[in-house]
Amino acid sequence: MSEERPPAGEGEYVVPLCDGGAVVVDARTLEAALLNPVAALVHARLRAGETDLESLVDAVATEFDAPRDVIEADVRRFVSEVRTGFGGDSRPGTECR
Repeated sequence: MSEERPPAGEGEYVVPLCDGGAVVVDARTLEAALLNPVAALVHARLRAGETDLESLVDAVATEFDAPRDVIEADVRRFVSEVRTGFGGDSRPGTECR
């Protein structure tokens, strides 16, 4: 039986990068993910407890110039990756409404 992962943001170190991106390191496994500026924005909002998909899409649309349907697809994909810990196991606290 696999060990339960902590909710998003717990047990993580986030290193901001000068381009607006970030490196996120899982303190337990030392696995790391390099986030582009869009993913870093969404990740920061998820860590702050924001789970409403529409709000996440709005935040990205405010900061970045891209078609809304593309932004929504990207945000959905990223949230799905965060939920699975970039490796397959679902993480509590990352579900979007």
